[in-house]
Amino acid sequence: MSRLTRVTYAMAPNLRVAIGADRSDVAGHFAAEYGVATSANVANAELQIDFQPVQTPAITGGYKTIRWRVGLQAPDDGPLVASIDLQGRPRSFGLSLVQGFFVEPLLSLAAARAGRVLLPCAAIQTEQDGLTLILGRSRSGKSSLAVRALPGGAVVFGDDQAFLDAGGNCSRFPRRMRFYSDVRQTAPRAFSQLRPPVRTGLVALGAVRRLSRGFIAPPVRVPIEDLGQAGGLSPVPVRRIVVLERFDGISSVQHDEISADETAQFALELLDDQREKLARAGATWAELITTLRSAESEMLRSAFRTHAVERLRVPMAWGATDALPVLGHLLRLPS
Repeated sequence: MSRLTRVTYAMAPNLRVAIGADRSDVAGHFAAEYGVATSANVANAELQIDFQPVQTPAITGGYKTIRWRVGLQAPDDGPLVASIDLQGRPRSFGLSLVQGFFVEPLLSLAAARAGRVLLPCAAIQTEQDGLTLILGRSRSGKSSLAVRALPGGAVVFGDDQAFLDAGGNCSRFPRRMRFYSDVRQTAPRAFSQLRPPVRTGLVALGAVRRLSRGFIAPPVRVPIEDLGQAGGLSPVPVRRIVVLERFDGISSVQHDEISADETAQFALELLDDQREKLARAGATWAELITTLRSAESEMLRSAFRTHAVERLRVPMAWGATDALPVLGHLLRLPS
């Protein structure tokens, strides 16, 4: 067996992930994703994930042309330890899948152990309103709002996830943004400021997506710094909390307030969705997820009680080009 080379990324205080690989494509993928958090402290990571053959997988599965086998050590008081055996092509697509299905759900569990929630949200800071958290399900528009705000001077701590503690403080999730081929329509100013090779790649991917009828629809990953200013890894107080929901049977955006408990329950459901595949790992891991979910519930309720939470319900029938300008205006975000 080839010798693994591990690189450690310090995501937040007391939260490090060590990723081991014997292939340059794996090492390069995660260096590009989390490279701003690379740490010289390689010992005692709270999460260790090695890309290597797995003999007795806890989870097997696949998607389209990709297959995976995931081995998990029984969780104890030490670090969480996993192995991932990835097969199929294209490799970049497979690495993105297992990152979303396993690496980051495992990271969220390690975060909960360290007293933080890896919250599915966009985190955007402006001079006018301070740091705003925007919670929403996939395709709700939170990432596009972050992309649209960057060229206008906003500071982005994450377009899809960020760290939140019980005191209502947020810190950056050091990962690249995902741009899809429709960014030319959803965030035209941002698209125009991308480097020419990135713009060309997005146009090409749009053509591939149309020709494959959506079967091939990967994103282009872009560092926040390519378009504007990224937030730091040190915590910043949250000043505003917004929940985005798509809603059927309405013809305009509805704006109201919801309680901290309702918001916490919504956030927990988002976390449950992210951990859906990891939850199949057996009774021991299911017990750990349940225990840490309870801890996350308390942290979220504490954090969300610091502010009134706004809810924006967006008509289900609206496309992104209809919804985003209205939401940007209501949220007072630069565009």
